[in-house]
Amino acid sequence: MDKRDARTLSPNQLDELRDRAIALWKKGYNRRKIAALLDVHYNSVGRWVAICQIEGAGALRSAKRGRKKGTLRNLTEKQEKMIQRLIIDKAPDQLEEVFPQHGFLDYQSRQGALDDLSWRFQRDCFYSIS
Repeated sequence: MDKRDARTLSPNQLDELRDRAIALWKKGYNRRKIAALLDVHYNSVGRWVAICQIEGAGALRSAKRGRKKGTLRNLTEKQEKMIQRLIIDKAPDQLEEVFPQHGFLDYQSRQGALDDLSWRFQRDCFYSIS
């Protein structure tokens, strides 16, 4: 029998599933029996019980999934929009000078192209402000 994939459940459904598991555990069921009843892996039940024992039931609440917006970015939103406009306004053959086909084969070439793009971006921003 296939186990339920928690990634497909909404945060509310996942919270309810965890609450059921903790309630059954408090009634004296072991983690394998709980796992069979709820159609989840017994290690998940064990992990939920351990978290509940150490940090309390509130620690089992689902948090928002994924990265926070804007993390791990190298460019600001303004810079991204400017680059998007530069790319959208040009035909593919005009982009060849900014992104040469063979320029991304190694790290040095990639860095050179990004430095060049950064310089062009700064130049365009300077002239647009002036």
